[in-house]
Amino acid sequence: MHEYIPHYRRLRSFLCWIVPCPTRVFLLHNDPDIISERKNDLSETAVRQFITIYEELAKKHGFEKVRTTGPPDDLAKAIITGQFCEIASNVRA
Repeated sequence: MHEYIPHYRRLRSFLCWIVPCPTRVFLLHNDPDIISERKNDLSETAVRQFITIYEELAKKHGFEKVRTTGPPDDLAKAIITGQFCEIASNVRA
C-alpha cells in the first residue's frame, strides 16, 4: 500500500477485470507534489508511479476523474450534486 511493487500494474488490472464494475467509479486525483504532502509515507517517485497506473485504468475502464480540492465534505457534495443533475437530465430526455 505504501510502496510501489514491480507487478502493481498487473495486480490492479486483474482486480478491475475480476470484480464486477459498478455503475460509476471515481478516481480522486491531484498533482504528485500535493499528494506527497498528504501522504508523508510515500515518496514522490512512488506517487508518480501510482498516478500513471491509475490514469491508465481510468482511461481503460471509464472512471470519472475528480480533482481533490478543498475539504472532503465539499468534494462529496460536488460529486453527489453532479451525479444527481446528470441523472435528472437523463430522466427528462
